[in-house]
Amino acid sequence: MKTTKHHEDGIEWLRSLRGRIATECGHDLAKQSALYRRAAAKNSYKVYRGESPVIARKRHVKLAA
Repeated sequence: MKTTKHHEDGIEWLRSLRGRIATECGHDLAKQSALYRRAAAKNSYKVYRGESPVIARKRHVKLAA
């Protein structure tokens, strides 16, 4: 039996929007990703980039011979 979860956190609008997008894309993750990338490119001034990278670059250490 399938149950529907109801959340009381105030972002039901976001869940319904993402559900509509998933349905429009046929639940294909590649199509959804492309749609999100196009929207981010079109509205680049609204996309949060962050102050610094979350994961630092790896440093290469020379091994002793």
